[in-house]
Amino acid sequence: MTTAEIILDAALDLAARGLAVFPLHFPVQRRDGLACSCGNPCGNNAAKHPFTAHGCKDATTDQRQITQWWRRNPRFNIGIATGSVIVLDVDPRHGGFESLAALETKHVLPHTWTVRTGSDGRHLYFAAPPNNVTIRNSAGKLAAGLDIRSAGGSAVAPPSLHISGNCYSWIHTPDDAPLAPMPDWLVAALTPPPPPPPPIRLTGFRANSSPPASAAARVTAILLAAARAHEGERNQLTFWAACRVRDMVREGAIDHSAGMDALTQLQQAAAHTGLTPREIKLAIGSALRTSS
Repeated sequence: MTTAEIILDAALDLAARGLAVFPLHFPVQRRDGLACSCGNPCGNNAAKHPFTAHGCKDATTDQRQITQWWRRNPRFNIGIATGSVIVLDVDPRHGGFESLAALETKHVLPHTWTVRTGSDGRHLYFAAPPNNVTIRNSAGKLAAGLDIRSAGGSAVAPPSLHISGNCYSWIHTPDDAPLAPMPDWLVAALTPPPPPPPPIRLTGFRANSSPPASAAARVTAILLAAARAHEGERNQLTFWAACRVRDMVREGAIDHSAGMDALTQLQQAAAHTGLTPREIKLAIGSALRTSS
């Protein structure tokens, strides 16, 4: 099998496994050594950046499109659009191996697809966590020399040629290792807990007496429940909270001023969960128009 056939076969195999691929520039021989095929001084991106106009957004699993790309130029390096897989990039130039060793004294890294990069680093592949967990691209956030390639990012796949003249190669191939889920400890390290909900300060209760403890506690609990809503339940809980505040005013448990103050804080709590001003206005307005 020729080199061109090997590269095309590798791109098609990755696509068959569900990984979207796209063509990258590649090293070419110049008088003073290898250079990027784009003809520009690309620095660390030499022979790693996209050939297509939209980069990883052009990535596909369509076998016909992939074949057309590599028949156009069989020397293209192979890029993988990350997101469905998360790649932990171990960069030896910035102490990546030392950082990884320190993490492994406390945690276990599962056996998974692993690539030796052209700079003798490592790419560790993991299945992405559930959709409600967002892992962002980062450089050195986890530890020095440890970068994360996630949605909107990419990784160079074997047997692409590095600007050093070395090839990317599999250490643990998709045939001899499972694609391991991203371990919980790594997910936790890359998804810090959300900021605390805004403080609940109750004002506007009847001026001639202290607010009943039970009423204050009820309003606080209602607002905290709305502030802690997760995606998929934010609108519903905002509507529910506005209904409960409305009912407490109608029942006389709190006066109108206290109710308005609670609704103002409900808007802040809903915004904290990620609802837009329009969504908040619609949810609260709907609750106030509902009779019960």
